[in-house]
Amino acid sequence: MKKLLCILAAMTMVIGVQAEGEDVGPFGVGLKGIMLPDGSIMPAAVFRFAPAPIGGEIQLGQASYDDDGGDNGTMLSLQGQLLWSFIQRANSRFYAGAALGVEMIEQEDNAGAKFQDESIINFGGLVGAEWWMSELPELAFNFDVGYYFSSWEDDAPPATEGTHNGIVVALGATYYF
Repeated sequence: MKKLLCILAAMTMVIGVQAEGEDVGPFGVGLKGIMLPDGSIMPAAVFRFAPAPIGGEIQLGQASYDDDGGDNGTMLSLQGQLLWSFIQRANSRFYAGAALGVEMIEQEDNAGAKFQDESIINFGGLVGAEWWMSELPELAFNFDVGYYFSSWEDDAPPATEGTHNGIVVALGATYYF
């Protein structure tokens, strides 16, 4: 699946760079797949303000998981990004930015006992690119690569806290108005 997504993203980039077209509108909604440092992928709904040259993005993500042992859990994420477009072309833009977000993870065993009740605050920097085709200028494809610093606190007994850092990669599609 990951290989297919990479091939589709590469084809979109080649087509988008070759096309000539109009600029997209400033506001858009879309979907994004965010690959977290642990290797899992979290889907997120996105509201985007096109970086021309300053823009932003608000992400609302949710992932549920259920392992073979009967444990299940939920992860909720809310993140904001401030984006600055440092290169703008007819059908592409390259940007850098900063991100700040919060996440909540709850996990229960098959008896319903909560053994993870984690809250996470993360921040970091990112770079990314966005492409669109002249035949369909409202639809844009984008990717981000960032390094995030996270501080977490787990309230489930025994209460623990710590930090973790890592690279986060995201692929998305946005429809602009």
